[in-house]
Amino acid sequence: MNIYWGISEDIGHRSRMENAYSLRIIPEENFFSAGVFDGHIDPQAARVAADTLTTFYRGLCSREPAKPPSGRRPNRELLKEAYLAADQYITGRGVASGTVAATLFIEGSRFWAANVGDVRIIMGTDDGAL
Repeated sequence: MNIYWGISEDIGHRSRMENAYSLRIIPEENFFSAGVFDGHIDPQAARVAADTLTTFYRGLCSREPAKPPSGRRPNRELLKEAYLAADQYITGRGVASGTVAATLFIEGSRFWAANVGDVRIIMGTDDGAL
């Protein structure tokens, strides 16, 4: 798996950086994930989301193969549930700030992306950008 990635941040007019990001590469499973989390008010929610969202998603995915094929959920549902679990985890800890999120997951030749808020994922290809 050859993936080239980069991160660019700009603190803008804020007194401190409120953003966080996550990156996970598991070569033996042909798995890659990345996320960008734009914190609001302070960086706490963004940091917690960066630390937990992929873990929630991977946990949900790991339970699907044990189900009969007719009972397995599509990845879009697992991603939605992972986002909701991260939100519950953040609010359950009493975090008073917020975050927007954009995540991408690559497993083998399959690609999933999700976002909440005003953040987007751009993927470069040999033919341009998606």
